[in-house]
Amino acid sequence: MSDVIQPSATPAKPAVKTAARLFEAAARLRVSEKLVLIYLTYVSMAAPFYRVWVTQGLTIAVLNFLASGVITLLSKYSADSGSVKLAG
Repeated sequence: MSDVIQPSATPAKPAVKTAARLFEAAARLRVSEKLVLIYLTYVSMAAPFYRVWVTQGLTIAVLNFLASGVITLLSKYSADSGSVKLAG
């Protein structure tokens, strides 16, 4: 008998699946959308190095998260609506 675990026998971890979905979604974004998301991520990560109150830092993080979500949803909607014709 072999004690070696086969790669197909181990289920993928949820974090790996989530990361794969994020990379797949990021690959579909336009360059301008990627730049905005990178900037928002940078601002969130750089905020602790500047003297801001905790509430201001949390506000920045929440607003950046919401803006990132809106950009992602708009990108998804614009990609889906490319094949849909609006009646009018």
